[in-house]
Amino acid sequence: MNEVEKPPKLVLYGGVAVFILISVAAFIWFAWSMFSLAVQVIALSSIISLDKGALYFFGVSLGLGGVSVFMVVELYLGKPPSEKFGKFIGRWAISGLVIMLIVPHFVHYSLDSYLMKKQYSICEKASHAWLHARTIVYMKNQADCDAIE
Repeated sequence: MNEVEKPPKLVLYGGVAVFILISVAAFIWFAWSMFSLAVQVIALSSIISLDKGALYFFGVSLGLGGVSVFMVVELYLGKPPSEKFGKFIGRWAISGLVIMLIVPHFVHYSLDSYLMKKQYSICEKASHAWLHARTIVYMKNQADCDAIE
């Protein structure tokens, strides 16, 4: 019987490290964006910026975090984890994907509804989008938006 050749340890541990770093970085970006948004909304700042792209990273961090945990456990044990654990991590990663698709739209529409009741309007001149990542800028004073060139 032929044994499958294992990749070098540098590749194994490097791959796990990359997954962990991306997961942590995605969560930090999401957390910072939410903190910044919360501060602006609580203070009812004259300009409120929603980075919808950062909201996708919450799901990314959960999904990649689950995969990272699975990889760390597999490397630590030296054999594949139990089927029950594998199913749990699989559901965790899939829930990260679902959260990635739901949370940005939920936060956007909830915030939009709240700010419209507070007499804010979207400033299209200050807002921008790239692919699915969109930054939406709400302004209390429409004259400030009109002054942007």
